[in-house]
Amino acid sequence: MRYIFVLSLLVISLKSFSQFGYGKVEDIQDIKKRTLIILLEEEDGKILKKLAKKPDELKFYKEEIVRLNADLTEIATKFWTFTSAPITKTRTEVEALKASKDKKYAVLAFDRYKATDWARDFYGANRYAINSKLIGALFIDLIEEFEERKSISVQNLPNLVPTKGDLAAGFEMMQNYLNARLAGKKRKETMDEVKENGAQLKSKTLLLDKEDLKGKLKPADIKAAYPYTYKIVSYTEIEKAILEKDSQYALVQIVPLSLGTLSFEHIVLDAGTGKALSQYLPIQVTTIGNSSNTNERIGEKALKAYVKNAD
Repeated sequence: MRYIFVLSLLVISLKSFSQFGYGKVEDIQDIKKRTLIILLEEEDGKILKKLAKKPDELKFYKEEIVRLNADLTEIATKFWTFTSAPITKTRTEVEALKASKDKKYAVLAFDRYKATDWARDFYGANRYAINSKLIGALFIDLIEEFEERKSISVQNLPNLVPTKGDLAAGFEMMQNYLNARLAGKKRKETMDEVKENGAQLKSKTLLLDKEDLKGKLKPADIKAAYPYTYKIVSYTEIEKAILEKDSQYALVQIVPLSLGTLSFEHIVLDAGTGKALSQYLPIQVTTIGNSSNTNERIGEKALKAYVKNAD
């Protein structure tokens, strides 16, 4: 996709992260007391210069900043409850506050980082970038540690160009993690949350994104592997359930993990709360170069795992 070149210009340099952060409880308690800043990106002069003779890429770059800033502001206003109402500031303003050593703030940002240890690229599907080793994620930091590779929590997202639904689900998952840690609960992997909530899956309608279904999977195959209620829908319907916090539904997010080799985690979420109801970890792919392997898609094996892991 054309925008991959543009996105690569925006990448920050970070260590590999998995689904959850591992911040100290005392840091999470500190965040709770602070004013949360939602980071708004600004146009970068160096990038503008690089794209000066590429009008399509320049247009995408400018529009992506405006769109993402607007979506982050809207979703934070509607979905963020871990602290008092968040405020917005530009990167320049955040960097100035950090330099002033003002510790009254925490910072939540969306950014993209390089999965430098991955052995192959994302697969090609509508919501995923083709031929990219980038991961889109939400990061939350104490302002004095902003962009110093010390994030309290990192929430990888399924899309490099996140929709409002992607951001809302990410906000919910991050807050669930932070609240659970404050409650003294174990949260080193997704299954820690699944064990608490998995029994709820059978009472919900699972929304399956038709773009995420593997190969020639037929309704009879799905029913044999997944005995509970389900619907095959477009992502638009899934996003509607997330944004309306509709707990009659569950949904699947296929989230990249950077763990040294390529891995994707299927997380089955309650659309109303963002809490994990089940999980599936496909076999890690270690083939060098591009591959047609689609272990990360939803197939019979994944569906059976959703049921088994929720029991």
